[in-house]
Amino acid sequence: FFCVRGGEWFIESAFDDQRHRYHDFVRRAVHKKNELFTIIEIGVGFNTPSVLRWPMDQLVSDLKHVRLIRINMHAPDVPVHARKENRAIGFDGDAAQIIRQL
Repeated sequence: FFCVRGGEWFIESAFDDQRHRYHDFVRRAVHKKNELFTIIEIGVGFNTPSVLRWPMDQLVSDLKHVRLIRINMHAPDVPVHARKENRAIGFDGDAAQIIRQL
C-alpha cells in the first residue's frame, strides 16, 4: 500500500492493529496509580504532529504524573505550563550528543 498521508488514497486500515496496541499500552501505563510516567520523545517534529507530538503534549497537560523530555533539533518546545511546573523540558540539538550527556 502507498504510505503517504496526503490524500484520500491513503489506506489507514493497515495501521489499525498497531494503533490499538499503542493506545492500550499508553492507557495502561499512564493510569497506574502513584507512579510517574516519563515520555522521552526523540526527533518528533511537525510532519504529522497529530500522530505523536500533540498526543504527548496532551498527556503531559492533562495528567500531573506524566513527564515529557523532548529532544528535537528544530522544534524542542514543550507546553509552557508543564515546563513552568518542571514536568517538561525540551533539548535543542543533536539527539546522540544530548542522550550521551543525560
